[in-house]
Amino acid sequence: MTARQRLESAKSLKMRIATMQEQLAYLKSAAEYVSPQFDGMPKSPTRNVHKNEDKYIRILEKQEQIQAAQAELDEIAAAIDEVGSPPHHAILFKRYILGTSWFEIAQSLFISERRAYQLHTEALEKIAVNFS
Repeated sequence: MTARQRLESAKSLKMRIATMQEQLAYLKSAAEYVSPQFDGMPKSPTRNVHKNEDKYIRILEKQEQIQAAQAELDEIAAAIDEVGSPPHHAILFKRYILGTSWFEIAQSLFISERRAYQLHTEALEKIAVNFS
C-alpha cells in the first residue's frame, strides 16, 4: 500500500467510525428498551434467556471495532505529525484528516493550487518513509 493510499484510507476510516458510532447508539437504545409484560399471558416456549447478555456482547464488540478503527486513524495522524515542514504537514492534515478541497487548502496557505499540488507531492515523498 502506497503512502497516498494509506492517507486516503483515513477518509473511509472516518466514515466507518461515524457509522459504527451510530450503530452503537442504536444498540445501546435497543438494550435499554424493556417491553411490557402482562401477567397471565402465555409465555413463548422458545424464549431466549440470554437475550440481554447477547445485546451487551454486541455493544462491547462494536466498541472494540470503533477503538480499532480510531487507533488506525490516530496512527495515520501521527505519521502526518512526523512530517517536519509546516506547509507539508498542513496540506496532508487538511486534505486527508479534515477532507478539505484543494482550492480551500491553497487559499488557507495563501498559495496557488498548482503550488499546493507540488507541496503535496513533496509531502507524500516525506511521509512514505513513515509508513514503511
